[in-house]
Amino acid sequence: MIHVNGNGHTVRCITYLKKQLMIIINFLVCFPHMSHSLQCGSNYAYLEQLESLLARGRSIPVRLDPLPQVESQVASARAWRERTARTFLKKNSTYTLLQVLSPHVDIGIYGNSKSKRRRVKELLEKERGLDLEGLGDLDESYEDACDPAIVVAAFKSKEQKEVEAIHSLRAANLAKMAMSDRIEEVKFCLCRKTASGFMLQCELCKDWFHGACVPLPKAGSQKKLMVSAGSQGNSKEAKFLCPLCQRSRRPRLETILSLLVSLQKLPVRLPEGEALQCLTERAMGWQDRARQALATNELSSALAKLSVLSQKMVEQAAREKTEKIINAELQKAAANPDLQGHIQTFQQAGFSRAASPRQSVDYDDEETDSDEDIRETYGYDMKVLWCGLLTRNYTTTRFQFNSVY
Repeated sequence: MIHVNGNGHTVRCITYLKKQLMIIINFLVCFPHMSHSLQCGSNYAYLEQLESLLARGRSIPVRLDPLPQVESQVASARAWRERTARTFLKKNSTYTLLQVLSPHVDIGIYGNSKSKRRRVKELLEKERGLDLEGLGDLDESYEDACDPAIVVAAFKSKEQKEVEAIHSLRAANLAKMAMSDRIEEVKFCLCRKTASGFMLQCELCKDWFHGACVPLPKAGSQKKLMVSAGSQGNSKEAKFLCPLCQRSRRPRLETILSLLVSLQKLPVRLPEGEALQCLTERAMGWQDRARQALATNELSSALAKLSVLSQKMVEQAAREKTEKIINAELQKAAANPDLQGHIQTFQQAGFSRAASPRQSVDYDDEETDSDEDIRETYGYDMKVLWCGLLTRNYTTTRFQFNSVY
């Protein structure tokens, strides 16, 4: 800056105006390219680029017509990202949205969050692959790679590594239970301590976790996979996923498709949006493979047999429930002192019928006066009581009515 006696203030003002003019020129030179990216769907700008451009434009003390357009696009992109975060992230989650939408890179890494982040960073530097935290610090890679195909290829690469890592971890965790002679030395859970008390097994990684170290399943908290001091027990209805395997909520596919439709309307690129697109494609691909597997003759036959068996189990449960209701009603009738004389009469009649092998059990459809009188007087159908009594042997019937006499 040049200082002139008496005119120093004027020189400083001129210098300031020159700097501002250069900023305006640079902004106006850069903006046409960014504006074109907003208009052209084949090469949208990233949100971070627009935010940087917006910050530079706001610092200029001149009204710029393109500025409101950039502000509108940035606000829309941020709103979409917040909506997606509310859909996926758990309350007080330590993960970012980009982390939960991307393949794991920290599989099998335990410890507190600080040491875990350090180990993840070391792992990523060792791989010299994409610098991300679950595709996390991919900002530079995303910015340098304008071609979406590069992003998809990076996601596929990490996806394959994730599958291989989880298979290795499952095998290692399953091998722990074979070390029965040294089970007191084996480390489990997030705390990396030995087995003790009630424990739950993760359905994905197959490791065991202390009930006090992880949140219990919300549905049916009593139906869990548990182990006490190395001995295992299970519940057929329990499906537990540990916090390391289930890092986020699991919204329905319809909800995700709604987010993708909203994303398509944004003339802005977001790393989270591209990760969500890859994740959705992965989920739908799995669904297609599952449908194809279920459509094979072998599985179709097995499912048909399973359906028949399930129906039989439902019918058996219904019969048992009906029998319990009948037994309860019979016991109520047996405890009624007003019916003791009638019950004794039918009990003796039932014994005499059961003692005769040639006499078939045949019930008259016509009601006698005695039946009608009893039903009207006491509210019980003695024909039903009689049928119930005849289905039981002498010992059972005598035991049930022993307290009456």
